[in-house]
Amino acid sequence: KSGTNEFHGEAFYYNRNNRNGARNPRAFNSVLINGVSTLVPAKPKDLRERFGGAIGGPIAKDKLFFFFSYDQQKRNFPGLGVFSNPNFLNTANRTLLTGRGLTNAQIDSTLAFLNSLTGETPRSGDQTLFFPKIDWIINDKNSFAISYNRLRWESPNGIQTQAVNTRSRSNFGDDFVEVDSVNGRLSSSISSSILNEFRFQWGRDLEYQFSTPPLPGEPTTSNTQVGGVRSPNVFITNGLEFGTPTFLERPKFPDETRWQFANTTTVTRGRHNIKFGADINRVEDDIANLRFEAGAYSYNNINDFIIDYVNYVTPLPGATVCATGTRTVGRCYTSNYQQGIGSPGLVMKSWDYNFFMQDDFRVTPRLTVNLGLRYEYISLPEAVLPNSSTVVIPNDGRTLAEATSSIPSDNDNFGPRIGLAYDIFGDGRTSVRAGYGIYFGRIQNSTAYNALVNTGNPGGQFQVQVAATAANSPIFPQVLSPSQLTAAGGAVVFFADNFEAPKIHQYDVILEHQLARNTVVSVSYIGSLGRNLPTFIDKNFVRTGQTNYSFVGGPLDGRTFTLPLYGRVPGAGTQAMTSIESTITSQYDAFVFKAERRFTNSLQFSASYTLSRSIDNNQNSATFTQTNSPYDIFDGSYDQGFSNFDTRHRIVASAVWAPNFYKGSRSSIGNYVLNGWSLAPILNYFSGRPFSATISGTSLNGTNGGNWNPILGRNSERLPALTNIDLRLSKRFRFTETMSIEFLAEAFNLLNKTHIFSTNSTQYNRSGTTGTLNYNASYGQVTGTDSTLFRERQVQFAARFQF
Repeated sequence: KSGTNEFHGEAFYYNRNNRNGARNPRAFNSVLINGVSTLVPAKPKDLRERFGGAIGGPIAKDKLFFFFSYDQQKRNFPGLGVFSNPNFLNTANRTLLTGRGLTNAQIDSTLAFLNSLTGETPRSGDQTLFFPKIDWIINDKNSFAISYNRLRWESPNGIQTQAVNTRSRSNFGDDFVEVDSVNGRLSSSISSSILNEFRFQWGRDLEYQFSTPPLPGEPTTSNTQVGGVRSPNVFITNGLEFGTPTFLERPKFPDETRWQFANTTTVTRGRHNIKFGADINRVEDDIANLRFEAGAYSYNNINDFIIDYVNYVTPLPGATVCATGTRTVGRCYTSNYQQGIGSPGLVMKSWDYNFFMQDDFRVTPRLTVNLGLRYEYISLPEAVLPNSSTVVIPNDGRTLAEATSSIPSDNDNFGPRIGLAYDIFGDGRTSVRAGYGIYFGRIQNSTAYNALVNTGNPGGQFQVQVAATAANSPIFPQVLSPSQLTAAGGAVVFFADNFEAPKIHQYDVILEHQLARNTVVSVSYIGSLGRNLPTFIDKNFVRTGQTNYSFVGGPLDGRTFTLPLYGRVPGAGTQAMTSIESTITSQYDAFVFKAERRFTNSLQFSASYTLSRSIDNNQNSATFTQTNSPYDIFDGSYDQGFSNFDTRHRIVASAVWAPNFYKGSRSSIGNYVLNGWSLAPILNYFSGRPFSATISGTSLNGTNGGNWNPILGRNSERLPALTNIDLRLSKRFRFTETMSIEFLAEAFNLLNKTHIFSTNSTQYNRSGTTGTLNYNASYGQVTGTDSTLFRERQVQFAARFQF
């Protein structure tokens, strides 16, 4: 927005209070009565107030203008920690536990501790935005604009924003953001056929997140460099996560400074409209984040955790056997213990170079062809902490020193684009448009960061994993000392020598026809092919044999299957060697049917139906890196399946109806009462997205990669469909031609449909290290009924004044 020769502005206030809305269907408090958990409905407060305004006008008539806007949002929305399975505490097996030597009092005390972790925790958010801008008409041929954008966000316990979370009250984390940017633009008319625009941006983005102190009863056996005394992270399947989140602390995540310069020149020559330009972007990231700094334990059942926790409070005999397997007390955790150590981070710099040329060619009055070419090059940081080891990386061929000494350069990213638009009959009512282009994705700085800092160099970071059965495994809830971590070694992350930037082929064909004035219908085909998408593969494995598994209970009861079994390569160490590779492919195909009517005779609408399919071989959307993504690093067939975001059917419809009931004088009472009303509904329907039925516990094939049920395959299951209706009713009172006030009432999820975004995906639990897979009775239970876009019914009231 910009100022003009007249003063214009607005002021607004929005109020969204869940006192006027519905209760989240998963919002319960757990109450223990005689050792039995009882659920009590809960509805924590959620008050969101947004207010602000804008004003613009002249500083010097026809020459200099200003614009300023201010926007603030304050939210008080206590978080609610719950168990993934509402009856989680009641799954404790007292017969088994007392048979291990525990007393009922010890069991009850541990259940009470777990229950104390749930419930409400204070959570708030305060965001401010202000935006001043100056526009300067230098002369008839040149104009200049400069603006400053400032954002501040403070949210104690606000990292987790959902209404209900399967985390303890101490596991939410504090969130802070500070963003400042200055943007400049110089527009010049060089001649009647040549225009030029130069843009400049300086920006700083500082984001930081911290853990909160432990709750009573949480083990205080760990610490972080920023937070001090902390509890290690503990995750319990079907229960919750407590302690220090594995991704914290983040004192700089990132502290990023950006300098960007861009120039676009437009030349008109006859039937050609040619554009060419460049965009140069320099980014400096100061990142401080040591994952798993406080250590992390994982249990796939409540009974193993109870044994370890009781042992922490009152030591049990050392020979006490865990609830599953043959492990002994203190080491009943069912996945590898993880802990990070080393430098908190580093400073990295990158350059993005982008150049483009485009020609919009009007071949005939009915045919326009668009031709373009774009070149992109990303100059990633140089390696600063290479590993000096001459150990050869298995299944790679390079030494650790070679692999960690450089980051590959991808310098052949040429993206051609072509498009056409054709007026089929020459009357402007029926047209066909088609296009094809190659687009490149950016190599994330967070991915490069892990390859720079997790090299095995003593000056970097180490992410250590230790099996519960290892001689150096810790006794819960202790953490490993620095000397033990150094001895254990850490995972190494590096780029494959043939790594390339993600590449997308996009194409579409659209047939559009005008049915009536301002009303058009269209049918289109849209497709894309993803190539060179990133994945993360632990190379340090060799096949050691095979193993058999059998299902007990559930839909697969009695079925058996055989998997290859893998172990660490002799002589290569016991830790992961993760290669960042670009071997993932994807395919998306969609047919879209659409009807649109621009505002005519008090009505406008838009409606579309999309039939689509998206498949890939385990596309990874993670920031930073994962240790090992595929199910089997030697057999990619396990990874084939539907994409995580595959949505087969999608219907979106919206309308605005603003009738003028009263046809008399605009100054009459009839006009004020009967006119100025607007009704705007929005309908969304999405078929259910896929998810994988998983098997918890020790990795089935020894690779600690994908954990979905190999009999069913990846993303073989579907969530329920989502149907959502929003509605806005507004009334505008116009005082003069340029001054009005509007009152609004909005209902989101008007019918209060329960939207299911996640369910308990653990279908079977592995019993220790045996081949028995026991059915999880909690499989399919709803674990998430809200997202950032859709929740239980919410009602919002607002007022907007414009002049």
